[in-house]
Amino acid sequence: MKIELPVIFFEEDPHNPEVQKKVSLLDFPTILFLAANSLEEFYSLREKYLEINPNIEIAWWPIFKSVWLSPFTKPKEIEKIINDLSSRKDKDKKLKILLDLELPFLRPQYFTIGLFYFHKSKKLIVELIKRARDINIEIFSFEYYPHIFVFPQLLEILGLTFLKLDCDYKRIVSAYTSPIPPGFRQIMKKSVLWAWKKRKREMFIALGVFAPGRAGIERKISVQGIKKDIEYFLEKGINKFAFFRLGGLNQKFLQVIHFYL
Repeated sequence: MKIELPVIFFEEDPHNPEVQKKVSLLDFPTILFLAANSLEEFYSLREKYLEINPNIEIAWWPIFKSVWLSPFTKPKEIEKIINDLSSRKDKDKKLKILLDLELPFLRPQYFTIGLFYFHKSKKLIVELIKRARDINIEIFSFEYYPHIFVFPQLLEILGLTFLKLDCDYKRIVSAYTSPIPPGFRQIMKKSVLWAWKKRKREMFIALGVFAPGRAGIERKISVQGIKKDIEYFLEKGINKFAFFRLGGLNQKFLQVIHFYL
């Protein structure tokens, strides 16, 4: 089995000139999600990246003051995203967006203040997903993998997955092995495999990390590590992958990906 195209990449530091140069390495069909605080910022970034590599698709990864999206995100921020997407001038062209459904661990104060608007924000996220077709966007969600402490029912309650919704969106489930202690990596992989078998809609597996993200504490994966992870999931019949992040891509990682294309 080979990796199915397009491959997905994420980038959290898209303004970095060194990161922007890396986009030229992507010589296969790719969807690149760029983190941006607003639609206007995203459009500006997209133009720069397409000047370097016009052969890939650039998509929007909205970032919030709570960093990631969850019911702990302030309602007015989610409402702005909905309004901007609804009123965009190029609505005749489908836009892919990433809902990075994670708890606000980098801004822990939101766990407290978010309790006052949790239900409203959760309803707004649901509204965004349900309105996707009407406003001509295609939604991808980034989600935690299910395990003994974060099981699917709890993810639903926390607004970190919406599997019960009767509408379509694509899921990207985290399977980053490098930040996980070695003794737990196989357990994590089996949890992701279980989620794949139970999937109700199109699903990708996120591998990495090629470089740390905003937290700056994630352990970078080795070339052998990413090779091992790709082989494991391909052998289990999983061939849709996303990689975090573009800024850490180098020729060695690229060679591994090419080998399985």
